Amino acid sequence: MYEISKRLGWNAEEVYNLVKRLEEDGLIRTDESEEEELKRKVYPVGWTDLLPEDAKKSFLGGAETNEPDW
Repeated sequence: MYEISKRLGWNAEEVYNLVKRLEEDGLIRTDESEEEELKRKVYPVGWTDLLPEDAKKSFLGGAETNEPDW
């Protein structure tokens, strides 16, 4: 998160609070680094994970084929 705050020109607390809200909303995920205990990596959530279940079924089709049913 330090790298994000550095690039945005924000302080670390502002970035932490923003990342926390985005994670609570399910838009991103974070992982703490096992090698360096103060590092936290931020990842986007895949676009298919953001779809409602009914949209996933109609848009993505059956789970077995992963093909649209349209």
